[in-house]
Amino acid sequence: METEAAVDGSKEAALAGSIAGLTESFISLEKARESESSVESATATLSFPAPENGGDCADGLWELPVEQALRRPECSRCRDPELSAICRNPGTLILYPGAEAINLEELISNSPNHLSTIIIIDGTWSQAKDIFYKNSLFRLPRQVQLKTSVSSQYVIRTQPTNRCLSTLECAAVALSILEKNDHIQETLLRPLQALCSFQLQHGAQIRLSKEHLLKNGLYPKPMPKNKRKLRKMELLMNSVKI
Repeated sequence: METEAAVDGSKEAALAGSIAGLTESFISLEKARESESSVESATATLSFPAPENGGDCADGLWELPVEQALRRPECSRCRDPELSAICRNPGTLILYPGAEAINLEELISNSPNHLSTIIIIDGTWSQAKDIFYKNSLFRLPRQVQLKTSVSSQYVIRTQPTNRCLSTLECAAVALSILEKNDHIQETLLRPLQALCSFQLQHGAQIRLSKEHLLKNGLYPKPMPKNKRKLRKMELLMNSVKI
């Protein structure tokens, strides 16, 4: 199959055009090729076009060479027929935590059917929530979540809690579970580890989670006056899942 990619020459144009990536084979795995094994699962990644913060963003990792990758411009309602077909496929899952979400590992071990595609939403938590709840298509696939004790290796960004992972890490863990191959996770996370290492060598600082900062009295900003935001802060301090 031919690789499809719409990547502009300039970084700004690439970020602006990177709202959705529909990926049939998430990334070529060098060692997997050497052992003549293959990744059968697919990912469909939907993201906002530009980062909210500056140079410590990992969005550039999406520009690494990938196989079967298709980048699409931003759309308000995601009416793309290919995305619609993916969401209606019984073998498709969507990775988004919540009360109705099933633990991915449990689903894989108990499901007799082949689960070929997992949709992953890329963005801040508020952006991901916006994408998920404003599109009825995403209510069609089975909703799954990750139950893992792994801490994020994306140490140059502040995560909401100690249990939060970046989009890339979620994809790596999910594909490892789907393929029953831990080597996939190790391979996919190498670019993230290299990115963080490079940034730390050039002035970036290790950032602890907001939960950790609040619990230890290290949060550098004033507490919000908005009652809803203040309530979220209190829940984080008490390790309540939000």
